[in-house]
Amino acid sequence: MNNKTKESSHLKQIETDSLSADLVRDDERESSSAMGMDANQDLRALLRENLEMTKEIRAMVRHINVYVAWQRIFGWLKVLLIVVSVASLVIGIIYLPPIFTNAYQNLLQLITGNLNAGC
Repeated sequence: MNNKTKESSHLKQIETDSLSADLVRDDERESSSAMGMDANQDLRALLRENLEMTKEIRAMVRHINVYVAWQRIFGWLKVLLIVVSVASLVIGIIYLPPIFTNAYQNLLQLITGNLNAGC
């Protein structure tokens, strides 16, 4: 499974959990309002919920930031690999033909020299 699929399934799970938590919280609010809980306690409960959600969001953002950082690193490595490959190819095209022609000439001299010496 690739990273995008993992992330999307993870986000769907988080959304589902968040929705179910919201429904439970709504039920709790309705029951607490019925009990006569004052506004200060409601506000504290809302702040606690907000804090929990903020912690979840921070964890997700931290995960996303790490993922983006690794993507940047591997992106630069890919560019570097391509540049080094192209540079090696260009250097090979420039410098290898004279070396091969010299080696070929030396080989021909050895062969013709040995044939003449053997006669």
